[in-house]
Amino acid sequence: MKLFDKIFGWKENIIASEISDSHRLTISKSDYGKTLRYDDVVYSRIMNDSIYTKEYWDFLLPLAFFKERPNMLMIGLGGGTIPYQLYKLIGNNFNLDVVENNDAMIRLFSKFAGPEVKINLIKGDGAEYVKRCRYKYDVVILDAYKGGFVPDAFLTYGFTENANNCLKEQGILGINFISSMTGTDMFRSYLAGLKDRFDVYRVDTLPYSINCVLLCLKSLGRTEIIDGIKKNMTITHENAYILDGYTKMAAL
Repeated sequence: MKLFDKIFGWKENIIASEISDSHRLTISKSDYGKTLRYDDVVYSRIMNDSIYTKEYWDFLLPLAFFKERPNMLMIGLGGGTIPYQLYKLIGNNFNLDVVENNDAMIRLFSKFAGPEVKINLIKGDGAEYVKRCRYKYDVVILDAYKGGFVPDAFLTYGFTENANNCLKEQGILGINFISSMTGTDMFRSYLAGLKDRFDVYRVDTLPYSINCVLLCLKSLGRTEIIDGIKKNMTITHENAYILDGYTKMAAL
């Protein structure tokens, strides 16, 4: 993104930074918005002129609307793009627990998303947290990365089983995954574990994005998901591409 910014003449100014285990976390601001990075990897983005980023966060956002006021868990905070988007759409009228184990990331949250954005922030290990849950959440969003990779603890069958148990009967597990990894042996093994516990779909994000969204459904069908989003989420010309992505979701 730094090269992209240079091409379009966007100048970024760092407005906050933290050091965590020899890694630098920064919040930068430019003419288009704010970005939080872990070293050079973009973890979160907020735009000045739109709630929507035209990146993968937008495609996880509908999970907050597949039913009225779902009880949600997010593993991996980043800067808090999705909590910020929800706040802009519906105020603080949403139920969201967020598990994050990085103290520096937690300290930067209010500086990035704004102190007005309210979540129930839990300091801890997300893989351990889901072990203690039983049928608590309607939605679990897995967006946990260290640098550019998902930590191994979230790629195990044990985590998949615990996430399944953590969800209510009609629950959804939504996963942010790097598209370039979906053809690897590791992904095929991971997918086999997911499919043992869920019906799994892939939602492709916009063509230039390196991320895709995996939707893992316990008992709901894709039609029920899409109908719920249409009912509860306001769809306009600004965000119609999100619903289009869901209508084209492919079973894996």
